[in-house]
Amino acid sequence: MANKLKPSPSRAIEFLRWLTSNAPMHLESMASQGNVKPNAQNFAPQNEVKAMAFVESGNSDNVQRNMYFLPNAEFLSGKRKKENLSTARFLHVDLDFKDYPGEETEQKDIVLSVLHDEKKRPKGIPLPTAMWFTGGGARRFGS
Repeated sequence: MANKLKPSPSRAIEFLRWLTSNAPMHLESMASQGNVKPNAQNFAPQNEVKAMAFVESGNSDNVQRNMYFLPNAEFLSGKRKKENLSTARFLHVDLDFKDYPGEETEQKDIVLSVLHDEKKRPKGIPLPTAMWFTGGGARRFGS
């Protein structure tokens, strides 16, 4: 399945703009093997072209790095650390299928029910604003 995925830097930044509106963009690329040290960059809201180039630099025939973003970048002061984040506008949840019992299909069903089934979702947690599959799990954002 992974070989069917096609990187789209413009769609990545379009999604980030939809989610965070006119906030600064904090992007990181990280190798999934070898030297995993993240390469972090901050971009002003009007620097979408530079942000797209950064995303593209991690996705080519010779380079494939995992790309991450910080949805609360406008509240970040300094490096990405909890103590440097003054406010969180989004609740971010990263659920790995392997952390749940059963086969992969059953694990996926459990994760989806935790996110969408009102009876199984933790009390006070709203429905996701956005959700996507990461290969080994799901990420969920809510505001």
